[in-house]
Amino acid sequence: MSVKTYNTYGRISITESAIAQVAGCAALGCYGVVGLSSGKIIDTFNLNRVNGVAVTAKGNRIYIELSVLFKYGVNISAVASSLKKTVQYEVEKFSGMIVECINVTVLDIKI
Repeated sequence: MSVKTYNTYGRISITESAIAQVAGCAALGCYGVVGLSSGKIIDTFNLNRVNGVAVTAKGNRIYIELSVLFKYGVNISAVASSLKKTVQYEVEKFSGMIVECINVTVLDIKI
């Protein structure tokens, strides 16, 4: 599946996997995020999930699910909020599409 958009130069198709890569890189750059992990062996075979990032596109809207590992001692709500804003900004800048929803699941805390 891919996200499709149009501009003055023509049609643009971006795969959900490519969007997941951008979202994952943006997430790893956030303070307090140690890593990404799906935590499920079955997700290894899901092509829309890349290292703890699942992307679904419906129409011209993008839905993202992040499964993250946080650093011990950080304020979880503050880091999650910053994480959502950063990923939304980077994905919207990359794709030119609107990110409708980002869900964050904290799988573990690393010391």
